[in-house]
Amino acid sequence: MTIKNRLTGVYQQEAGLSKDKLYLSEGAFWVSFFLAWLCLALPGLRYLSFTIPFLMLVCGLGDRGVHINSMGKAFLWYLAFGLALWPLDNAEGKKDLVLATSGVSIALLARMPEIKLWTIFNWFLVGFLIYFGLGGAFSPSVIKNVRVDILNSYSTFESNYAFVFCLLLPFAAHQRRWGLFLLTLVMSVLTLKRIALLGGLLCSGLVFMRRDHVKFLLSPPLMVLGNLLVLALTMFYSTGHLEHFIHDLTGLSGNALGQGRESLQRLPSMAIIADPEMYLLWGKGAGRAYDIAAISSGMFNKVSLHSDPLKIIYEYGLLAFCIFFWLLYQTDNHLERIGMAYLNMLLITDNVLTYYFILFFIAVTVRTQSNVQAPEPAVRVQPSLRGGYA
Repeated sequence: MTIKNRLTGVYQQEAGLSKDKLYLSEGAFWVSFFLAWLCLALPGLRYLSFTIPFLMLVCGLGDRGVHINSMGKAFLWYLAFGLALWPLDNAEGKKDLVLATSGVSIALLARMPEIKLWTIFNWFLVGFLIYFGLGGAFSPSVIKNVRVDILNSYSTFESNYAFVFCLLLPFAAHQRRWGLFLLTLVMSVLTLKRIALLGGLLCSGLVFMRRDHVKFLLSPPLMVLGNLLVLALTMFYSTGHLEHFIHDLTGLSGNALGQGRESLQRLPSMAIIADPEMYLLWGKGAGRAYDIAAISSGMFNKVSLHSDPLKIIYEYGLLAFCIFFWLLYQTDNHLERIGMAYLNMLLITDNVLTYYFILFFIAVTVRTQSNVQAPEPAVRVQPSLRGGYA
């Protein structure tokens, strides 16, 4: 039967689907979307988003099924391994599992309503205006001194909004919505996070490559190998082996270039190098990276590693690391694969495994935009020699 989506106005074909079930899924989706949006717009209300997994559980029981894509598979494995190591997990590690569940559970929703890319952008833009407006960032004294410095990773409006604005770039490029692409690019630079901007632009470039080339480059074996190489580079960097190279190239120390990451990541890297057999099948347990990062940086509070690959292998081990990245790319959908590449870029230098609001919007954008077809190029009609049109 054909049922009209009350919130988006789109008619959807749902064979044998009752209106009550469709409305339940729609309602749960939009409530979850709003709660995740509040995490960015009004961070003080962010803990409300912890209700999202319970909404998804109700929908899963009502639908008698779930949707599992590559992102869902990878994070289900991540959560399962965390639960398996429960006796080794500390309190912060158990909290990490809750945060990841809050972000990714939306990916399991059996039926997700259609939503336009412009709609997602507008939600982000309104949230951006509320967040900075309440902070007084749009006062004349601030506006006239707005500054963006990409090389030094500084912007007056630097915020987590960069992660979600940059996410939209490859999908806008795929749909040939160049006005939206330019607006999103402006907002991405304005809310500057260098790794997010780099990831968004690189993934936009992948959109225009041949699909078989992208499928090969982003295949599970190559991406597991690629992430292992990135991990090795991170460990070389954090143990000081690239110090002279970085100084000669940039004039900065490795720690200054990485904004303190070298000191944060030194001890966990040295621990893995000193006893690699320990980390083959399992690691120290969820949350243990915070402890060693705090010791490594000389701090006494909770400190994040700012490298999720290093966090995974230190807490869960090499086996979990390889399976996680294998499952992340185990899909035949071209745009879903590119969306996971964007997520992978963020994982390299940030703590995205616990940024539940970012995981939520990546899951939603990938699910709702991966099957949107690019517009067909206009066919120019050539006039015939007889004065008509061919």
